[in-house]
Amino acid sequence: GAVYRDIGEADAAAILFQRTLAIEQKIYGSDAGSAGTLIQLAILQIQQRDYPSAFQSCRRAMSIEDQEIQQFFLLTSEEQKAKFLEASSANYNMCLSLIHQYGKHDRDSVQEALGIVLRRKGIVLDAQSRTQRTLQARLSPEAQRAWTQLTALRTQLSGLRLGAPDPER
Repeated sequence: GAVYRDIGEADAAAILFQRTLAIEQKIYGSDAGSAGTLIQLAILQIQQRDYPSAFQSCRRAMSIEDQEIQQFFLLTSEEQKAKFLEASSANYNMCLSLIHQYGKHDRDSVQEALGIVLRRKGIVLDAQSRTQRTLQARLSPEAQRAWTQLTALRTQLSGLRLGAPDPER
């Protein structure tokens, strides 16, 4: 589909993207695995100035990618997680750019963009939290006490930076 899209054969590209999505749904039993195809379809829809359809394709792709990231993060190292996020950042940025350029005056589109950002941040924070808990559980008792002190100091420092009142005063 991308080749047809790139040479200006939009109708043929759309048919191939839809066929690809149908095949992916048969193989995976759902939208899983279809994020890349949906992004390619969104690019075609942008070229055709069909922004509502492009928003919908991006929305579906981001939802799929969020699920993929959650699953991938359960099984991988920090380095692999970073590489995976970097690889998926082009789609993420493209969808946010689409909303910024063509949907910034549409309340639903802006809410969707904020939802995309918050979901992605939440996924990353959850993964970091799980990693910290796993590491902490492996520490010796002495190291756990040091970790607890470090956490308390970081909390205090954050409060000072943000101008929050110190709860110990």
